[in-house]
Amino acid sequence: MKLLYKHIKKDFLAKKTMMAILSLFLIGTSFLHYFVHFSVDKNLNIYRKLDQSALAENELKFINALEINKVLIRNMSSAMIAVFLLILFLFLTNTIKKNQAKMGLLQSLGFTTWDIAIQTFNLLTVVSWITAMIGAFVGFFGSSILISAYKKTYMVESLSKGISFSDFIYPFAWASFIDIVTLIAYALSANKEAALLMKKADSSAGKPGFVEKFIGFFKMKGGYKYKLTLKNISELLLLVTAIVTFGIMFVLSVSLLLSSREIMGSQREGREYSYVTEYDEVRNVEESTADEGNTDTVPPDSAGDISYYLRYNAAIDHDGEKISYNIIGTDSNNELFSLYDKKHNKIDLSNEPGVVLNPELAENYGIKVGDKLSIEVNGRAVEIEATNLARNAGIKSMYISKEKLAALMDVDNAAYNGVWSNASLDESASTLYEDKMEALSRDQTSNKASAIINQSIGVATGCLLIFLAIFIGLSGNTESILIFDLLGYDNKKINSILLDPYLIVSNIIFFLSIPICIYAARKIQINTSFATGDYMPFQVSGFTIVYMFVILNLICFLVRAVFTRKIKKIIEGEKQAEYLSEW
Repeated sequence: MKLLYKHIKKDFLAKKTMMAILSLFLIGTSFLHYFVHFSVDKNLNIYRKLDQSALAENELKFINALEINKVLIRNMSSAMIAVFLLILFLFLTNTIKKNQAKMGLLQSLGFTTWDIAIQTFNLLTVVSWITAMIGAFVGFFGSSILISAYKKTYMVESLSKGISFSDFIYPFAWASFIDIVTLIAYALSANKEAALLMKKADSSAGKPGFVEKFIGFFKMKGGYKYKLTLKNISELLLLVTAIVTFGIMFVLSVSLLLSSREIMGSQREGREYSYVTEYDEVRNVEESTADEGNTDTVPPDSAGDISYYLRYNAAIDHDGEKISYNIIGTDSNNELFSLYDKKHNKIDLSNEPGVVLNPELAENYGIKVGDKLSIEVNGRAVEIEATNLARNAGIKSMYISKEKLAALMDVDNAAYNGVWSNASLDESASTLYEDKMEALSRDQTSNKASAIINQSIGVATGCLLIFLAIFIGLSGNTESILIFDLLGYDNKKINSILLDPYLIVSNIIFFLSIPICIYAARKIQINTSFATGDYMPFQVSGFTIVYMFVILNLICFLVRAVFTRKIKKIIEGEKQAEYLSEW
């Protein structure tokens, strides 16, 4: 068995490019796992043991952020491992089919398919454990980035690195999934008699495959090129999987980066005030103006421009779910705050018969303009129509005219519990708006720090997948390329027949998969938004698609250059006959 293991090890390690990319994929996935868990597990365990009622608000938010990050990385690593296992399965089945003669020889020497499969997954298990150790080492030092972000955002000190035993060994347990996939691949691809394997007999050889039928149906010009290059359906599935994975990760990472910018920009738009003053109780404008006994309150006439508003924390009943949201009642004739719709037109609340939505309600919950909202106000359900949507609505806020909200709250039209102003009105209740923006910026940074890093690694992994998929596809044409060379075809003609179609198909798959990638990325970001509790507006543009297209084609040409160099070495060394005898 040791000799069999050495033979399989030599055979797989000879595929340097493919094994290197599979290893990098596992290193990237294990790095993400350890990157988050080294910064979360020990700190979360410490804070969970403390008296929760005695913790400050920032510490409670910190605990929530740690729990959210654990959920996010679990989902992320699970998805990446699922993709890896699919890629590994396609890679193994493709490799086994191309080495049927060797399989037959090994079986003729007395080794069973089971023996060969066991030695293969022993090798892959070693590779998996080595990549997990590398990921743990890099993740340990990389976790300092997240710990620094936690300290800055939540104002917590004495954070340390640590990981639970179960989370530490989890990436090492991925080897068991790899073993199962390896056994399935051998059972499906190598479960034949030795003689049939040595003859490389294929029961489907005389039957047209899916690609051939497709090309024959559409009568494509130069269709014979695609029949030659895309005859293996598993290679085509591998390419589709790689491009879709890359597309989803790329769109998601760009959207996460741009969403913070969109949020920060929307919270500055239409705001000309410097201070926000909020009270727990409802007050009256006339009473506040006449109040001269309160030395902490600055009279409105000496405070500069001010605008009063009403605020009510209501509950929206949507599909059986209670959504906690602020209803802000204000007038449109103030010069300190203006609402704008998606076309940047100013919204006049006095002309809005219903409520003006926040973009979050539309994007994450599917509530649209024209829908009837069931809102709980003062213990009773009130039905209000959504009549507009404000692009610069405040966080967790929707808007209505002050007069209408006063009627719903059953208070006087002159009542208020919030003021926008250009000077501090109350030392105990006034907050500088820039301080609010700074806190929002910190929250945005913290909630997305690990997500953005994870998605960036995901994009790099997607690039590796595409490289691997195209390289495997082109490698499948090695035999044909060498035969064409022996027949006297020049390199340009060979490339046109056997290499160009694969690159063309890659771009066709890319453009066809764009809607799928955008849809999937949007759903993932919405779920991430629910998990973190923060609205993350989905951002995609033509530039994102262009960037993806450019990167895809750079990868394609890089693979082509690597592959042609490999072929050139075979031809220049005049080893065509020797190489073809191995196939």
